[in-house]
Order: sequence, then C-alpha cells, then structure tokens
Amino acid sequence: MINRLTALKDRPKADDMARHGLLMVGFGILALVCNAFFQIYMGRALGESEGEFNSLIGLLAVFTIVSVLTQTVQTSVTKFTSKLNARNPRDSLGKINYLWWFSLRRTLLLGFGFFLIFLMFTPLASSFLNMGSNWSWIILSSTFILAFAVPTNQGILQGLQRFFPLGLCSAIPAIVKLCLGVLLVSLGLGVNGGLLAVSIATLTVFGISLLFINDVTKSGAQKSDLDGLFSYTGLALLAILFFAVLMNADVILAGVFLSKEDADTFSAVSVIGKVSLYVPMGIAIALFPKTSELLETGGGHILLLRRAMLYSLLLGGGVVIIYLFFSEPIASIYGGKYPLVAGFLFKYGLAMLFICFSFVSMNYLLSLNRTKVAYPLLAAVALQVGLVVIFHSNVGQIVNVMLVSGIASMLFMFPFYIKGEKCSRL
Repeated sequence: MINRLTALKDRPKADDMARHGLLMVGFGILALVCNAFFQIYMGRALGESEGEFNSLIGLLAVFTIVSVLTQTVQTSVTKFTSKLNARNPRDSLGKINYLWWFSLRRTLLLGFGFFLIFLMFTPLASSFLNMGSNWSWIILSSTFILAFAVPTNQGILQGLQRFFPLGLCSAIPAIVKLCLGVLLVSLGLGVNGGLLAVSIATLTVFGISLLFINDVTKSGAQKSDLDGLFSYTGLALLAILFFAVLMNADVILAGVFLSKEDADTFSAVSVIGKVSLYVPMGIAIALFPKTSELLETGGGHILLLRRAMLYSLLLGGGVVIIYLFFSEPIASIYGGKYPLVAGFLFKYGLAMLFICFSFVSMNYLLSLNRTKVAYPLLAAVALQVGLVVIFHSNVGQIVNVMLVSGIASMLFMFPFYIKGEKCSRL
C-alpha cells in the first residue's frame, strides 16, 4: 500500500518530466540554431580576412572554456535551491533569498577577479591570437564580470522548476548575440562587433533573469543552512570539467595527431555529430531539480531517471537515425569541401548519444549529492586520451575511440546507478 501511494505521489512529477524536458529541449534547439547562424554569418562576414575570423573563434573558445566553470555555479545553486524549497515550500523564499544573495556576492567578486586577471594578459593574448588591437581582448574580459552571476539567477530558476523562464534565459543570449552580432559587424566593427554582441547578451540575460526571480529578490533574507555548499561545488566542478573534456577533447587531439586535412574533416564531423548530444540535453536540465526534490522528500527517483533516459534515447536516437539514412545530404552543407564527413556521421553521432546518457547520469547523481561521479568521468577521459595517443592514424580511428569512450563512461557509472536504485527502494 505504501509503495502504491508513493508511486501515485511521484506520478505527476514523472508526467512533468516529459513536458518540462521537451520545453528545455525546444529552447536548447533554438539556442543551437542561433549559435550556428552566428558562426555562419561571422564566417562569411569576416571570411575575407581569415585572421579576423580565426581571432574571433579563438576568443569565443576562451569564453566557452570559462563557461564550464560557470555551469558549476548553476548546478550548486540549483541543488541547494531545490533542497530549501523541498523542505518547506510555503516558507522557502526568504531562505532562497539568503542563498541567492550569498552566491551573487561571491560570483560577482569572482567575475570581477577574472576580469582583472584577463585584463593583465591583454598584450600577451592579443599577440598570441593575432588580434589587430587590444580592444578585442578587453571586450571579452569585460564579459566575465557577469559570467558567473548569470548562472546564479538561472540556478534559482532551475531549482524552483520555473522551466519556461529558465528556457528563455538559456535562449535569449544566443538570440541577442545573433541579432546584435549581425548589426554591429555590418556596421564595420568586425571582431569587436561580434564580441560586443556576446557581452551585451550576457548583460541582457542577467537583467531578464532578475525579473523572473523578482519574488525571491524582494523577499526578506532568512538565514538558511548552507553547510556543504563549497565542498559540493568543488567536486561538482570536477565532474562537469571532466565531462566537458570528454565531450570536447577529441577535436583538440585530432588537431594534434592528424594531418591538417584530416583534422578539418574530423572537426566538420564533430560540429554536425554533436547535435545528437545537444538536442536531448534539456532532459537532464529538467531532471536535476526533480530528483533532488524527491531525495529531500523521501520519494522514489529512479523512475524519473529511466524516463529521462528513454526521452534522451528517443530524441538523440532520432538524430542518429537521420544520420544513418541522410548523411550525404547533411554533409552537403559544407558544399563538398569535406567529402568524407558523411561516412563518419552515424558512428560519431552514436558516440555522442552515449555521452548524452552520461550527461543525464551525471546530473542525476549530482542531484543526489553523489559528487564522486567525477571519478568515473575522469576514468573515461583517461581512457579516451590514452586510446587516441595509441590509435590516431586516421579520422576513423578517432571516431572509434569516441564511441568506445562514450560506452565506457556509461559503464563506469553503472555502480552508482545500482546504488541509486537500491536507495530509491528504501
């Protein structure tokens, strides 16, 4: 009888999993499309000066790397927001306000610190990235002032399961970046125009996200128990960092070991093939606060994980099937420049699907305070790098390594999954 009541209690959350997950997937696809058009436009607009375009790509890569650290902030704030809200939903805003202000002050200081540190390296970075002036690096550096504060606001939204505002806040930066980027570059600002668009997009989403948590920010702060926040953040950072390496190191390693022609081909495969990873990612974002809340209230959470895996399989698997039957037309978007891309899309997309399963599992385990998930991810990264060092004679070998690494990352997490299933039955 108790098990039946628990199942009935958790059923609405399970049903919400599909609705909220698909909502986040939709906004994620919108952001993905806008980012793709931004890169295509910049490639064409700055293409006549290859040095300018390469500088922009290099600068945006720096911002992407630092974004890994900002994701840790959102994960930690989400975890503690859901924890505080689950304990007493009717009287949680004051405690969440305390968490928000506690986190915001530190993330603003952290962002300003990054700004000053990056500013110190302006001459060196400008020379290394072959920039015509120091202004490009200065503009990029200014973006970091709010780069850690934005995930603080988004973490509050995610922890409170306000998925529509959260989805908007995830898509708005890409939309603003695209629109402003096109405008500013067309006005002749070049690389600086593209970077200004990124900086203004960050400022815009910070302001909008504040509006969406207006009830939290206006509540009187009520001191809450934040014990374990820093230790959780530290191990969560490692898990997210190792996952980011697992997801992105292949292109870097291909550039090191392959010829320039093969490295360019692999990069083209990676850009398209990662769609099977990016499309289902919104499912994991919706999963995190739900399983975290169930942990706090004593509800069963393994059902949500299974549903999240199923939805990820349907979405990512659909993309992989498209690769299987339509690889040639898809590869033609490069205009025949990389004729070998089509032959690798299916296998690479399948590898990214397994890595997507790892992303879902990582979010699930982090939501249950199992931050030691960083260790199996580290093992998967070590396997990936080790195999590429041994097998790197052509594009096909590195694609095979990615498939093996993706499967291995799931297998390495399996003991954590078993433990989670046992706990959910107690």
